[in-house]
Amino acid sequence: EANPKYAVSGTVTMNFDRLPLRSSPMLIDGNTGNSSGKTNLSISVSNLTSNLELKNISGLTVEEGIIQPNENSDNDFETITIKSGSELDLSKIPSVTTGTLSGAGTLTLKRDGLMNVTTTFEDKLTFQTEGAWSGASGIVNADHTYVTVPANSNGTFDFDPHQAQTGWTFEKDGTSWKSKKPAGSADLPIVTALSIDPTDAQQTIYENPPKSESPP
Repeated sequence: EANPKYAVSGTVTMNFDRLPLRSSPMLIDGNTGNSSGKTNLSISVSNLTSNLELKNISGLTVEEGIIQPNENSDNDFETITIKSGSELDLSKIPSVTTGTLSGAGTLTLKRDGLMNVTTTFEDKLTFQTEGAWSGASGIVNADHTYVTVPANSNGTFDFDPHQAQTGWTFEKDGTSWKSKKPAGSADLPIVTALSIDPTDAQQTIYENPPKSESPP
């Protein structure tokens, strides 16, 4: 908990440049010790950083690299900014709310995740789901609402579908941004369990490994 001796009633800004990698969770707590205080956090990393636990953060800015807050992080922000070339991966948090979403970077959500933007969304970001690879999104669920925005917002998203979902789009429908599948295409099956019968498995055993032949 914050020490009441050092309570802050205004705004505190924390800047982490080249945040070091750690195997254990790293807690960043913006508790100011005063109900009227708030903390803005700006982070730059050189690699994916997935062990961050964010608490009591009002404004979150990803300056560089990929930030993935863990499942114990808070899910309510006043502002989220994702700078160009950076990524905010929220796939560990099922639902996130922010007043403002801005920037020109990449927003990553769970396959069935949701972000609620309540006040302002005017910029152009890239959207993708967990499992993204080489610039293409992970698998999306058909007609799922991933982002809700204010009725008067003019922000947009770029979207490059997974190779198994060629032709799928990410479109604004009223105040919701949804994944849309092409007409006539089927939903992808979801594997929930996988088992192998040992009696059906094949095994090859070499008592004496074959010698490699020398070229003639």
